[in-house]
Amino acid sequence: MQGARTGRADGRHPHGPVRLVAVLGAPDSLPDAVVDEQTTVAGAYAMAQFTEDGRIGGNPIGVRDAAAVSHNLADVRTGGVAPLLAAAPNGDQTSTLPTFNALANALAGCVGGPTCDELLAAAARPGRPAPTDTFQALVEIARAPGVNVPQLFALAGVRPLFAPALGAAPTAWTLALRYQGNGRELDGPGNIAFDAQGDAWVVNNYRFDPDPHQAVCGGRALLRFTPDGRTVPGSPYRGGGVYGAGFGVAIDPTGDVWAGNFGFQGRGCPLDPSPLYRSVSQFTPDGAPLSPRTGWQVGGIVQPQGMATDHDGTVWVANCGGRSVTRIPYGDPARAQQLTAGGALVKPFGITVDAGGRVWASGNGSDSVVALNPDGSPDRVVTGGGLDKPMGEAACPPGVHTGEPISPADTGYTSDALVRNTGVQVDPSGNVWLTNNWQTVPLQTNPGGHELVVFVGLAAPVRTPLIGAPQRP
Repeated sequence: MQGARTGRADGRHPHGPVRLVAVLGAPDSLPDAVVDEQTTVAGAYAMAQFTEDGRIGGNPIGVRDAAAVSHNLADVRTGGVAPLLAAAPNGDQTSTLPTFNALANALAGCVGGPTCDELLAAAARPGRPAPTDTFQALVEIARAPGVNVPQLFALAGVRPLFAPALGAAPTAWTLALRYQGNGRELDGPGNIAFDAQGDAWVVNNYRFDPDPHQAVCGGRALLRFTPDGRTVPGSPYRGGGVYGAGFGVAIDPTGDVWAGNFGFQGRGCPLDPSPLYRSVSQFTPDGAPLSPRTGWQVGGIVQPQGMATDHDGTVWVANCGGRSVTRIPYGDPARAQQLTAGGALVKPFGITVDAGGRVWASGNGSDSVVALNPDGSPDRVVTGGGLDKPMGEAACPPGVHTGEPISPADTGYTSDALVRNTGVQVDPSGNVWLTNNWQTVPLQTNPGGHELVVFVGLAAPVRTPLIGAPQRP
């Protein structure tokens, strides 16, 4: 394994195998540690996508970042709950802390009681043999959190050492953390793009203000967070024409960051957004603006939403305020083209690049999906089949066909850490990030949410930056 160390206590319990783990991080960073049920839950969830048959290993960046995230769940210096999980905007504001403690209690029933066989059986994923130790059991639960939920909840009540814990079974055993950086910057985060080091670049709808009654204008900053949710020193980055960015953010093969200026602003903002929502902005990997103060106003850009880049460095922009896609070949604004797809695209919202280099754009106003060749020429138009105001696009994972549920069929993976979310992205550690874009009951003066929400260890890791179709690191 590279990038992190684990401490572990292995042993045979009279009632079954007990294996407890603590993730220590970089070599010599934490020489002393407590290993217990809570550190084991934290390590299992953070390292879920890097653990097989009890052994941890994988790409150095993903493993390093996963170790940092584990310390947001448990403090290995004390063996208790980590400060980030214990306090707002987590703590008693969401059910993640009680869920975390319930998982630790289910483990405690094996460590100090007769429930090991039941725990290992309930943790088994469909089609796989039951795990042979407690650490692998928690890994299996993290990777398939919707399996055997009632049975695991019953085990959590046998030896309830940790409180507060859940009073009823959850819909799934997910752990979702809220991140808010320095607490003075997120207001309507719209989407996320990860760079090669796993940092999260976030576009913001509105200028930050904690008062929902205060009329806010469009956000003028590009935000950047570490893989464990802290504000990167020097962030936020300003200039380059950023204004009210929405769903559009992408990173090209050189590491430059592109943001789409949709022109979001709260009711009561005195500015006219129309001169400001006809551009995209470009920043260096260090956050310096490359676009002018008006942004790149090229290729018919109007209220841009989805953005994507391909392996040639071409930037693709969905013009949600119009009927076109803008193609910026090799990231050169002087060569920008406006592509109308023969009029088949109205209010395009989402855009993605497939493994063959074709570009797919969703027509929110035309109930269609349009495919374009890498050179921008039309490929095909897809309509019917239930398409109704399409927005985002994603392919199915291996072995699953269109329409088959991966998450619990009735509820999906729920969390009361979420409000009205938009962007969903996966980082190199397999954490699933969402943006709390709007409040559940929004006031139109300032409707924005104020957190990023991260489901720990829930998905297969993704190579970043995301260039074209998703790939494993």
